[in-house]
Amino acid sequence: MQATVSSFLRQSGVSVQGLALPELAALGHLLCGLRADEMRMLNSREFRARLPSSLRLGCSERQLETLAELLTSRSAFGPVSSWGPEIFTEIGTLAAGLQDIALSSLAPEQIQALTPLAIAVIPAPKFTVVFSPAQLLGFTSAQASAVTPQQHARLSAEQWPVPSTRGRSPRMAGSRNHGRPHPGPSALALLCLMYSVG
Repeated sequence: MQATVSSFLRQSGVSVQGLALPELAALGHLLCGLRADEMRMLNSREFRARLPSSLRLGCSERQLETLAELLTSRSAFGPVSSWGPEIFTEIGTLAAGLQDIALSSLAPEQIQALTPLAIAVIPAPKFTVVFSPAQLLGFTSAQASAVTPQQHARLSAEQWPVPSTRGRSPRMAGSRNHGRPHPGPSALALLCLMYSVG
């Protein structure tokens, strides 16, 4: 990727700072061929206008973090605390590159706007640090299904409070333990069951 991007820049005669919407669109996921220090030179306004959805294919954790920083500038979307759910949907996997403190501070509606692909891209050590038990319980079914085995294995009992119920559903476990119907399995409980029987 690095060789391809370097060749593209040479042949087009455009610097990294000069990459505009047409060049960014042409590069697509090949932007991951730029080094993190080069990514910092991208025009955040132009980058915001062309958010490639396939960055997951080749970008490292550091590259995702660098690209996410571009999105928090004034010329892009601004501070994460002011983002609506639509922004999280728009940026897709780049949400995985947001700083730990930003992810830890997300409101419930922001959490639910994270795409399942963004959830899956978050490195397991970071995943366990940034999400509280309350945030994890707020995951949708699609988000919970996107949690990787590596992420799941690192969660504490407090973060993942549903016990392993091999052979029976969380709904059944709740009914047996409390003597009354459980309001229904959360997305987190469903995922816990999936890993316990897998």
